[in-house]
Amino acid sequence: MEIKYRDINDLIHYKRNAKLHPESQVAKIAKSIQEFGFRNPVLVDSQDEIIAGHGRVMAAKQAELTEVPVIRADDLTPEQVRAYRIADNKLAESEWSDEILKIEVGNLHEVGFDLELIGLSEKEIKEMVGEGSDDPYSKKVDAPIYEPSGDCPQIYDLFNDIKTVLLRQEIDIAGLPKDISDFLKKAAERHTVFNFSKIADYYAHASPDVQGLMEKSALVIIDFEKAIEEGFVNLNKEVAKEYTKDSND
Repeated sequence: MEIKYRDINDLIHYKRNAKLHPESQVAKIAKSIQEFGFRNPVLVDSQDEIIAGHGRVMAAKQAELTEVPVIRADDLTPEQVRAYRIADNKLAESEWSDEILKIEVGNLHEVGFDLELIGLSEKEIKEMVGEGSDDPYSKKVDAPIYEPSGDCPQIYDLFNDIKTVLLRQEIDIAGLPKDISDFLKKAAERHTVFNFSKIADYYAHASPDVQGLMEKSALVIIDFEKAIEEGFVNLNKEVAKEYTKDSND
């Protein structure tokens, strides 16, 4: 693919573009362009009519850019062009991992990054970082509190290690000395994300031996007076009372 910079006024908007771009969205894209630069080229047909990138072009004008990177799709038929305008938006639609997203957003918030630059609304930002809400992931509250739901999850529901596995595979391929490879693999475990609400459910159904090991691993901390900071689990008092009766400990 050949990327060329073109005068923004030479690009033609497709009149029947089905993807709506309200002013609020365009303003956010413009702020993103000003922060990160114009990183995603516009796709046009042989007549310079936009196939993909209408919102980015509108935002670029608002950001007072005079030219933008462009890829020309001369090899597509008119039917393919019309279909791709829809596919470009529809195929990009996907669900988010709320657990991982909150961690990533939380890390950016901690260093003072402007979260509006990544497309979050003021309401979403407050929900993500817990400002002015009862969000259990809040950095502003004393503790996240998880109450067992009654169902026992599968062990693989307690964590997400996709990023860890991929990184460990990359370390294996690198052909490093064993001591360095072992060290990096241990560090890769930091990318494993734990689902503490499901861990609370699993803990409530586990044997006393497993419960003890979970506590020693800091997956669960039982504290009857207050919640535990930084993502640990606090069982409610009723469940804890039943547990102490059964364990006699």
